[in-house]
Amino acid sequence: MSALLALFLPLAAVVGIAIVAEQQLVRQSLLASFFGLVVAAALVVLRAPEVALAELLVTGFVVPALTLLTLLRVERGHDERAGKARSGERE
Repeated sequence: MSALLALFLPLAAVVGIAIVAEQQLVRQSLLASFFGLVVAAALVVLRAPEVALAELLVTGFVVPALTLLTLLRVERGHDERAGKARSGERE
């Protein structure tokens, strides 16, 4: 058990640093999803499967999906406003 934790915890630290260092929001979201998977694996090793499942669902799927949908919506809104500005329309 401690050998697996010795693998997962430093990996979580490295992925966490990579999340902070990443500038692109889409990549940052995908790294955050991977971070959730690593933490969930560490929780399984620590014999906390219910907590691992919750961690996996929230940080592995829900948060990245909502983040990506938000980014998509913001980009669409920005594109629509830029189109209106080019054509001379007011909001």
